[in-house]
Formats: sequence, C-alpha cells, structure tokens
Amino acid sequence: MLNMSFRLINILILVLLLLLNFNSIAQKSDAPTITLDSLEMGFEVDLQSASAVNNALLNASGFIDQDLKDENLARLGNTNQGGTFVNTKLFYKSNRGNLWGVKRLSYYFALEWKSLNEYQFTKDLYQLVFYGNNAFEGEAAYLTHSGMMRVDYFQIKTGLHRSTKNLRHVFGLNLALNLGNKLSGFRFYDPSYLFTNPTGTAVVLQSNVDYFESDTAKSEWYNVSGVGASIDFNYKFIEKESYSLLVSIENIGFIKWNKNTLRLSEDKKHVFQGIEVDNIFQMPSPLVNSEDTLKDYIYANTTQGANYLITPIDVKMQFEQYFFHQRIKMGMLTHFRLLSYMLPIFQMDASYKVSDNFQLGPVLSYGGYTAFNAGLKMQFDYKGFQLKLESRYLTGFAKHTFSGMGGFITFTYKIYKK
Repeated sequence: MLNMSFRLINILILVLLLLLNFNSIAQKSDAPTITLDSLEMGFEVDLQSASAVNNALLNASGFIDQDLKDENLARLGNTNQGGTFVNTKLFYKSNRGNLWGVKRLSYYFALEWKSLNEYQFTKDLYQLVFYGNNAFEGEAAYLTHSGMMRVDYFQIKTGLHRSTKNLRHVFGLNLALNLGNKLSGFRFYDPSYLFTNPTGTAVVLQSNVDYFESDTAKSEWYNVSGVGASIDFNYKFIEKESYSLLVSIENIGFIKWNKNTLRLSEDKKHVFQGIEVDNIFQMPSPLVNSEDTLKDYIYANTTQGANYLITPIDVKMQFEQYFFHQRIKMGMLTHFRLLSYMLPIFQMDASYKVSDNFQLGPVLSYGGYTAFNAGLKMQFDYKGFQLKLESRYLTGFAKHTFSGMGGFITFTYKIYKK
C-alpha cells in the first residue's frame, strides 16, 4: 500500500509540474498576511509511515536474515511504536469582507479521508515473534501495553473563520460528519505475559486483553460501518509580513460503530503443556496452526454490539518567522496526537526563496513513530497556483537505524478579487 501511495504521489507531482510554466517570476510575497475577498481551493495529502522495526524489515519480501533481526533488536526500547497515517483532503475556502452581514467572515468546506494504522509492542514481544520463546525458559515475556489499532473514516467538514478588524487575529471553528469505514485492533493490559517453564514443556499465557473489529461484512473502502461527529478549533496570529503563530485542536469527536461490531474482553490464563515448544509461532504440525487457532478462538468468544470510538485528537502549534525581506523563512512545529500510540513530534524547518517561483530548504524532526529524521521541502508558485512538497524522512532510505518514510503534498489555487 505504501509503495502504491508513493507511485500515485509521484504521478501527481509529474502532472502538476507539466501544467505549471515556471518561466514567469511575477508572484506575490509569501509572508503571512490575510487577504479578504479571495478564494482558495486545493488538494492535500499528508503521509507518515515509520516503524521502530525498520522499513527494510517490514518490506523484506519474506527474507529476513539474522543480521537484520539483530540490528533491530539492539536499538529497541522496552516499549516501541510504529505506524502509518494518511490524510487526504479536498478543500475550499472563501475569505469574505462581508458574509451574511458579518464583516471579515470566511467559510470553509472540505472532504477528507483519514487512515490510521499503528501499533505498540514490547521488546519481549519482538523476541517472541522473531526468535521464539526458548530465550524465556523459566521466566516471563511481558506483553503489557502492546497493541494495534486501525481506523479508516471519511469526514465531511464545514466551518466559519473570522478575522479581527486589524486582520491580525483569526478564530475558526469547523464541524464534521464522521463516516466510519473500518476499525480493528487489540490492546494488552496489566498483567499480560507469556511464561515458559524451565524445560519448555509448559507455556502459560496470561491474557488481559481487549479486542475489537468493525462489521466484517462491510470491508470495501466505500462502505460505512459507523457514524459520528467531530469539531475543530483553530487560532492564528499574524504580524504582517513578519511572523505568524497557529494553534489548532482538531478531530474532537467520536464514531458509533454499528451493532455488528465484534468485541472480546478477557482477563484469563491459558495453559498449554505436554510437548516441548521453543517457538510458539512455529508449533509442530499437525499439532496446531498458531495463527488459525488464535483466529478461531477470538471469533468463537466475541460478542456483537454497537461500539463507540473516540477519534484520535490532533493538537498542533506552528510558528513561522521571516528574515531578509521575506527571502528566508524559519519554522517550528509541535504536534501531539492524543488517544494514539504516536509520540509527540517536534519539527524545525527553513526555506530560502531562490526566486519568486521557487523555495527550498531542510526539515529536521524528532518523535512520531521514530526518533531523529531529516528531509527536504520545496515550494513552487505561479499566478495563483502553489505546489508544496515535503519529504520528512529521507534518512529512512539512507540508513537502517533510521526507519521513517513519509511526505506532504498540497496543491492550491488562489483567486484574488479586484
């Protein structure tokens, strides 16, 4: 899926570059300002894919050598995160001098598709999966706080934004209808562990787990298995052609999944004994197929019923400062995602205005699903068209110890009324 996403982004970039003619250098200043009586429409894709188990391991086409497994094990902490997040958006915004008799009121409309697929695991769980449980003879491998969540949903979003009289402050509120497509996941709570006796002839699984899965009969991308709502708040302060500060809290809401949602909650011990086992994921055949046995057990013990999900909430603060007659822009971003496995992201970036049509600069970040990463950002402008490209994780391609990929692309068109 990730490779296909990158191919689609590359094709889109190529098409857009062919459409734009960069011979002209007539372009407005990119410094922060508010322009009333203007329209803005565009397309945006935000892609993050990173993993504490590096991407080479996840995409090894079935061949994982010992060195690769050992390399990842050496850099894991006690608890590790990974995941993929894709947000695709079509949007339209009208900045009005007067709307419905209210001055400096703007309205906003967007169609969004959000896909979050993330996980968290202990170092012990990694060893169980890739080395077996023979290293844990006489002791417990801890599973507490390990888990996975996948949620896909559409948003139909509309909102109102108002500027103050001096055009330095903008306050905004968006309301969204959430249409849930898919939900699945599990989470181990305390206590959860796998104990192997000293001879390897008995295994005890203490399972304090919560498992959930949306309507399995509605698995196509266009199906709706849940309905809900959410709200966004945002505030922007602008010092004209100097600096800006943006604070936003987005996706405060829920999705109610339909009555066919599956749920399993248990706090129970499972005991397996009578045969020596050194890898629970490769049990002797025809004794048992671990994967099929687990699936059969889950589906035999689930209950059906409506289930609520509080959507992951994004809290962002972004600051941008301009220098040298707006030729250089410095930026800082802090991004927290609540009710998620993602760690806080701290990002610094800069861009230099090479010409009136082209800007280029580095991006440095820490957090998310990885540690340190670096990338590049570019911006193209031409007669109201604007194309922004950003790759945050170029280090993920260069070195195994960095394990992130992702990017950001937005294509907008602005119309200024005379």
